[in-house]
Amino acid sequence: MKNGCLVKLQGNGCVQSVAAFISTDDWLIVTLVGATVDFDRLRSWKTDDPFGDIAVVGHRTSVQLTLKLTTKFRSCEVVPNTGSDDVEIDLFN
Repeated sequence: MKNGCLVKLQGNGCVQSVAAFISTDDWLIVTLVGATVDFDRLRSWKTDDPFGDIAVVGHRTSVQLTLKLTTKFRSCEVVPNTGSDDVEIDLFN
């Protein structure tokens, strides 16, 4: 994790758009428009560095993932879709 890291979220082809930012209190907040979420699978997900806690809020037309960062990052960027259903977000130190 010298220069940052890549977050990869497995997709199912339904995501229409993605927005991500890092809050001032070091949470990575990701909004996935058009997505659905498997709450049981997320509850069993074991996080490790650079993440601590995870919170998920499902809305009618979107999902918001909130991931507590255990490492300080200065910025993030959603990687443009390259034909995959997965969502990738770069975190930069």
